[in-house]
Amino acid sequence: MDHALLLCKILKKNIKIIVSSPNLEEQTLKKIYLECFKSPQEAVKRALDISGKSKPRVLFFPQPQRTLPVLA
Repeated sequence: MDHALLLCKILKKNIKIIVSSPNLEEQTLKKIYLECFKSPQEAVKRALDISGKSKPRVLFFPQPQRTLPVLA
């Protein structure tokens, strides 16, 4: 499956994708509707904050290119 189509299917389900990667430019990620953070800790904090639950469940994918196709 094409990566762009996969991303569209995931975003259509209103799944928020939060990224922390030193190799990707923040502006590029924002253009494709991803939230970017400088550190993994900041990314996890954001995920916990947007969940709005007292005991949130957050998924952490160290290599999302291998696992995100399952969500689509």
